[in-house]
Amino acid sequence: MDLKLSGPHIGTDDSIEKTMWNVVLALIPAAVAAAVFFGYYALFLIFSTAVFSVLLEYPFTRKFPGDGSAFVTGMLLGMSIPADSPFWLPLVGAFFAIIIAKQLFGGLGNNIFNPALAGRAIIRLSFASYFSSWPAPFDGITGATPLAHRAADSSYTYLNQNGLSGIWNLFSGNIPGAIGETSALALLIGAAFLYYRGYIEWRIPGAFITAVIITSALLGVNPVLSVFSGAVILGAFFMATDMVTSPAAREGRLFFGAGCGALTVLIRYFSSYSGGVTFAILTMNGLSYLFDHLFEGFHYGQYQIRKRNYKIVGASIIAAVIIALFSYFSLLIA
Repeated sequence: MDLKLSGPHIGTDDSIEKTMWNVVLALIPAAVAAAVFFGYYALFLIFSTAVFSVLLEYPFTRKFPGDGSAFVTGMLLGMSIPADSPFWLPLVGAFFAIIIAKQLFGGLGNNIFNPALAGRAIIRLSFASYFSSWPAPFDGITGATPLAHRAADSSYTYLNQNGLSGIWNLFSGNIPGAIGETSALALLIGAAFLYYRGYIEWRIPGAFITAVIITSALLGVNPVLSVFSGAVILGAFFMATDMVTSPAAREGRLFFGAGCGALTVLIRYFSSYSGGVTFAILTMNGLSYLFDHLFEGFHYGQYQIRKRNYKIVGASIIAAVIIALFSYFSLLIA
């Protein structure tokens, strides 16, 4: 008798394609809010960047529209630029995101850094003049984002000047800023959808936002403004939670999210880049491998591996403290 047996595998309906297109659905509320506040050109920038990203990836995958990851990258990149950007600006970012940050590393699953953030970092540094002012909703008059409203003592004055209406504007998205990051309400609707479907969990975004609040309070910055202005909500729920570039270990996710949040506020406070989310998450992307190895757990007899990992972490902490102290005293001298 010929018996054919298979192992006790657990089946699932989830796939990369299903996950990515659900992320696209979760970004739709923010895209709609962008159209309401900034006009239909904002939608053109978002979806033209998404389609161009898919086309850039086609020679590598020979599939159209692919697994959806390139489309997500393009949407996130298009959402992170000013609404009056020239059409070619996010396309340049998409080239660096798909070709350099993703495919040259081996494609999906092999990239170290979040492609959308890598592309944004390149155009943010290369074409800084386009990020110096931001269109206001409805009238399109360019101005500073709420993050730029800092008094000489480094405390924010935006909420003091605008009261409860300022809080509502921050939450709803009626403020100058990037296309898809201003409306915390729309982003949280999408995030709730992803959480309900099980595509994200609480550790990274929870630790991210908690660290933003604590670090802001320690530096004398209004935590409400820190959380609801800039790209904190977009970054915490849609970028830092990227499965490829974030840790898999549960404890590692907590440290990863906390690092993202703390660095975001520190970059905003001490550097000339008022946003901070882009460079904070990219920095922590580089530590994901370390967090996974530190918190992966150890089997019997693997004490040397544990000891090696602790040495790596210790050296990293010492280096970070030295760099922080050097930067602090450099600021005092200047």
